[in-house]
Amino acid sequence: MADRRETSGWEWSPADWEWVQEALAEHQASVQHVERLGLKGLTPGLKLLIWGLRIYVLFMAVVVIVNVVQTVH
Repeated sequence: MADRRETSGWEWSPADWEWVQEALAEHQASVQHVERLGLKGLTPGLKLLIWGLRIYVLFMAVVVIVNVVQTVH
């Protein structure tokens, strides 16, 4: 058929392509809306909390490594 496209063994009808284009248009519109909202700045308290969690994760990684080394020896 002249109006059908074949991709990887799957034949796409014009209605399929139309549906895909509609879905992509909705997605692109939502992406543009989110980009217009922009990023909100982090408060000092939230920055402190994030840094505290980073330090906690590093500390716990060291604790795990020490425990593994002690268990192996």
